[in-house]
Amino acid sequence: MKKDVDFPGDCDILIPVMRNTFDDLSCEEVFELNAVCEDWQNDAIEAQDADADWIRANTKLVKVSEK
Repeated sequence: MKKDVDFPGDCDILIPVMRNTFDDLSCEEVFELNAVCEDWQNDAIEAQDADADWIRANTKLVKVSEK
């Protein structure tokens, strides 16, 4: 399963800017930019996974019984 990062709404502003920017880039530059973005996304996923692992390790689950 491929994980994804939920970017905040601020990125909505960047989409039109990036679309124009991509139009001005060469194929090699687009390839390099995509590689950098993929690295950033992988780093963000690793950070989220580390946070989830820390929460699981440091949180005590309590079962609540229904009355």
